[in-house]
Amino acid sequence: MTKRECLRRIHQIIESKKDSYLNNSSLLSGYAGVLLFLVYYQQVYPSDSNKKLISRIVEQLVSEINFDNLRYSDGVSGILWSLNHLEEKFGYKLGIKEYIIRLADELCRNKEELILDPSLDFLHGLLGIHNLLGRLNDHEFNDLMDRLVIQNAVRTQDGTYWLESLGSEKKIINTSLAHGQASFLIYLAYRIPNLNKKRKEEIIELLSSAVTFYNTIELVNSNSLYPSIVVKNEFSRSSRLAWCYGDLGIAVAQLYASSVLKDGELQMKAICLAINSTDRKKRKETGILDQGFCHGSAGVSHLYSYLYRNTGMEIFDVASEFWMNHTLKNLFKEEGIYKADRGDDGFQESYGLLDGLSGIGLCLVGNIFPDLNSWEEAFYLKSVQYE
Repeated sequence: MTKRECLRRIHQIIESKKDSYLNNSSLLSGYAGVLLFLVYYQQVYPSDSNKKLISRIVEQLVSEINFDNLRYSDGVSGILWSLNHLEEKFGYKLGIKEYIIRLADELCRNKEELILDPSLDFLHGLLGIHNLLGRLNDHEFNDLMDRLVIQNAVRTQDGTYWLESLGSEKKIINTSLAHGQASFLIYLAYRIPNLNKKRKEEIIELLSSAVTFYNTIELVNSNSLYPSIVVKNEFSRSSRLAWCYGDLGIAVAQLYASSVLKDGELQMKAICLAINSTDRKKRKETGILDQGFCHGSAGVSHLYSYLYRNTGMEIFDVASEFWMNHTLKNLFKEEGIYKADRGDDGFQESYGLLDGLSGIGLCLVGNIFPDLNSWEEAFYLKSVQYE
């Protein structure tokens, strides 16, 4: 099956299986994420039936907006990210800005509660919400976020880190892009150009110290340079090859930070980290069990594509094609069904953005049509800008 044939097949399945996901409105596993795939697909293979499905989903999403759950992964901030993306990139007129402003106001009204018990996670906490609200240039909310990130930083002589906020009783240092240290690098780097001199100096120092911390947790004789998590007095294990956890997501974060800091040494460190990861192809080296974006082969392909587009280095283009071909070869083990690896819950059908067919479809869209990759910002992949 060619790339274009596979893309059409993905769309056929998603269009025919709408009853399987139209009861879940979330960005990562529901139809707010499916919507992104359908809209991008419409740019290259327009059809009346797809257009009608897009309209149905948009109308349903807007009519059901509520503020009971604010989270990025499965709440209103993720839904608003999807709808706002349609407005910004494709000219939809949906009146979403008023909801975004309301969300920022809601968080600022509850700032004392957030200060006492912040959840600074990307997928499930405030960093993800800021991926939407950061566009507003809302001084009060941005200032609140900066304060929370600063006050929760753990500063040591070896560098700065943040403890994971996923509810574990252990004090876990999560190194990853989805839930940990790498996402803080991206947040801090993103904020720097928009700050006054005093705050900028503070954030630059914090970012530099957070980058330095990675030097203290490097593994020896391991598949990966960095572990997924670090827990005091526990053995640190090799991490998988993926967007969510591992060296590849960390390399992306370091590369973006290097462009903001104008740090050539960090840039080369990030590139070398990513290059070294291209040698990992066996399952026992990668941990890849499915084809989804989060921890599967399509996501790995897309991260290498991101690195190629932002560095121009052919080795990343080759790696991207390797993992896309792997995806095409293994995608439909059962005709018309895609099942994602859900760990202890086994393999389950998934049509969503994070680990399902919509995310795989978007990776294919971006692979075939390199100008159609703006959707990747949903996963904290921000363009590198070198002067």
